[in-house]
Amino acid sequence: MPPTWHCSANSSPRQPLGGMSQSQQASRQAVDYGTDQLLADIAEYVVAYDLQSPDAVKNARYSLFDALGCALLALNVPEARTLLGPVVPGAHGGAHSVHVPGTSFALDPVCAAFSTGALVSWLDYNDCWLGAEW
Repeated sequence: MPPTWHCSANSSPRQPLGGMSQSQQASRQAVDYGTDQLLADIAEYVVAYDLQSPDAVKNARYSLFDALGCALLALNVPEARTLLGPVVPGAHGGAHSVHVPGTSFALDPVCAAFSTGALVSWLDYNDCWLGAEW
């Protein structure tokens, strides 16, 4: 199991959780799951990036909390809730399920990403809706 990375405004560089040092992680053999090269390059850039700005971490936290707040408030809107859940009723994500914040759904990663994104975006798209007065 790969380590989970932890980064905070007070920690630099990032430290892996789970008992593996960065050198141990680097020495592990990469497993090729048929991922295209562009996706592998992006993932490598993200993992290897040395974040040194406490302000960047602080702003990322603010953005995360803002997104979660929007998602949780959007759960009050019946139309937004109709977009949530599995594509096939009763289906779930199995061993790789992902929870949708504020709900009891544990979905496959694609459906969970869509559901979470729909909730986060719901208020952004509806707070500037031009009504009949236009």
